[in-house]
Amino acid sequence: MKRSGVMNALLTLMTGSLAMAGTPDAAEIFHAKCQLCHTTRQVTPSEREKLLGPPVEEVMLKVKEKYPIREDAVRFIADYVRAPSIDKALCPSLDRYGLMPSMEKTLTKAEAEAVAEMLFDTYPRGTVNKPASRKK
Repeated sequence: MKRSGVMNALLTLMTGSLAMAGTPDAAEIFHAKCQLCHTTRQVTPSEREKLLGPPVEEVMLKVKEKYPIREDAVRFIADYVRAPSIDKALCPSLDRYGLMPSMEKTLTKAEAEAVAEMLFDTYPRGTVNKPASRKK
């Protein structure tokens, strides 16, 4: 009896670990694949000149203006980073930075969605987010 309780506990722990292993860590993915171009900190005008892409705060302000509902914003970001186009671009920074390169071969759809969710929930700092989904 005691042995089966221990086995059940181990199986539960292992199953939970396996489930978590399949969940992308958005912060790690962002740091490894996005932060080279998109800083998460406030920048001075002289620092801005050295950036390869617009700061995340600015990007997310534009995204949330156009897509205030979380599910819409996540869908847009995940699609845009994997298949960017001038027609889809929201930021006026295209003149400064150009169109971002496609991350389709770098980010899986699940990774792109995880990062998009983290970005929506975190940036811009100090804002109130809209409901997670539209009421039907």
